[in-house]
Amino acid sequence: PSDLISVRTCLSCNKSTSDIEEIFKVYIGFLCGHGVEGEKLFKSQTLKTLDHNRRLKRDLAGSLHDIWIQATDGVSERKAAVRFNTKPFDCIAEKTVRGIYFRQTGEILANRVDFKIIWPNKLTTEAYAISKKWPSGIVGGGQFSYRFLIHRENPLASIWILEFFNKTLACCLVLPNK
Repeated sequence: PSDLISVRTCLSCNKSTSDIEEIFKVYIGFLCGHGVEGEKLFKSQTLKTLDHNRRLKRDLAGSLHDIWIQATDGVSERKAAVRFNTKPFDCIAEKTVRGIYFRQTGEILANRVDFKIIWPNKLTTEAYAISKKWPSGIVGGGQFSYRFLIHRENPLASIWILEFFNKTLACCLVLPNK
């Protein structure tokens, strides 16, 4: 998107996640490849990546398995699924928070903090209501959005909610190292 958030980073930090970014792009394409924007991402990015990354394509194919999904009407149906590997997701969520934190505060988190990241299916009503009041941002017309709260007394402590294509959530708790 034209409004992509970018911050300067050292070459080693930037290059250290390029393989993981490719894996993330494919997984997020599978998770969010619904709706107009999601289908556009899936066709233009996910399939293109899989065409040139045969190892990733083979790994995904090897993790395919059947699961049973229960629909709202109670009828179960069999669907194909891939195993969810959170490592690339955690890495990208952390890198994203570090970048937005720098953009918001002008400070580098470096190795002064620890991250705890969870990938919930949805937010509770209470969490949604509370986080609606936090500072937020939208990128790519809603392809990515975020909300955050930075602790007033200890700005190294913060909480972040990242959302990809209005479908996939990451909640990131950032705490200073002990």
